[in-house]
Amino acid sequence: MISKYLSIVAFFVVVLSGGCSKEIDEGGEFIGSWKIVSPDSDTLTFTNESTFTRKYFEVVVHTFSYSYDSDSITIQYTGPNKILVRPSTHHYELKKDALSIDFSNGCYGFDSTIYKLSRIK
Repeated sequence: MISKYLSIVAFFVVVLSGGCSKEIDEGGEFIGSWKIVSPDSDTLTFTNESTFTRKYFEVVVHTFSYSYDSDSITIQYTGPNKILVRPSTHHYELKKDALSIDFSNGCYGFDSTIYKLSRIK
């Protein structure tokens, strides 16, 4: 009888605490290195939930801050050029190890086109 009540209590604890549903780890799906497939060849490295870097074809690593929601990513340059750049928001699509970001409306450090990236494993 006691085990029946414990089972019921355990069930409600699991249900009230969110069950087994997985919470989204904001930024987690981007973290890692992404090879730019087009329009050029470079690598973006998402180092944590709010920062990524791009080395370009030079030695200096440029940093960017980012945040995102379900289909848009907001990016702001925070690198060594010490210039104030307003953040810009862009549509993105993420499908497993393929990422596309539409920079058509302009973003400092990127051509005004759609970037296609592939996760580096």
